Amino acid sequence: MNYNVLRESEIAKAPFTRIVISKTCSHHYHSFFEFAICTKGSYKNYVNDECLEITKGRVILLRPQDRHYFVADGNHVFRDIYMPVSVMKSVCNSIDPTLYQRVLNTPLLVDFSVSDFQLQMLENKLNYLNTPHDKPSLSLNIRHRNVITEIFDLWQQNSEKNSNDIPEWLSLLLTQLGTEKYINKNIEEIVALTNYSHGYVCREFKKYMKKTIQDYLNESRFSYSLSLLAGSKVTVAQVAEKLGYAAATNFIIAFKSKFGVTPTQWRKNAY
Repeated sequence: MNYNVLRESEIAKAPFTRIVISKTCSHHYHSFFEFAICTKGSYKNYVNDECLEITKGRVILLRPQDRHYFVADGNHVFRDIYMPVSVMKSVCNSIDPTLYQRVLNTPLLVDFSVSDFQLQMLENKLNYLNTPHDKPSLSLNIRHRNVITEIFDLWQQNSEKNSNDIPEWLSLLLTQLGTEKYINKNIEEIVALTNYSHGYVCREFKKYMKKTIQDYLNESRFSYSLSLLAGSKVTVAQVAEKLGYAAATNFIIAFKSKFGVTPTQWRKNAY
């Protein structure tokens, strides 16, 4: 079987990401890395002669050496996210100095599924990058790297959640926290989702997740706020309300403390 090589010059018009609705593609491999995320329906992706049933929310990372092609019935949509080798190395090294070699040496190391809520958050951020740009600006490159880092973070969360060592109640709690319904809950409401005491839940959460529940919630909320600001026309006050802030002012102060600019300034710079 002959496989075509897709080089970076072939994605120059949309160097970051694109939406795919084709029913099939030729046998090929890339000179770059590629995340493939199914956003609707399902399809079959044949990677290194192995058939993968890809359903909504499943994310796989294809490496330059991976030969693949896909077949679909037309009731599907998926998104490709492209990464030159230099970008992948840089992002991996910023996360873990061993990650890049593990990605290269372990087939389908990154293979996991995100919730509908997490998928929508990613889509909100990626839709802007999906627009073709003549010359990628510094801002676009930063947004692109941030999304790649976030995908790796979701993969790590998924790996930890599905670890055999993690208690079943905590795995269930993490699944609930990955939905929009719980993004604005306070610590007491989160603890109430379990049958354990406040102190026990907080201690065990930090033990397994290496961060407090509050830090985990704050990261999720800030990520969600960027998703809303980047992908919709909701007002800052509406974003604050969705995140559970009593007043928009409190959200603005917290946002500026985290990112160095106000939500309005961030949105203006983003576009």
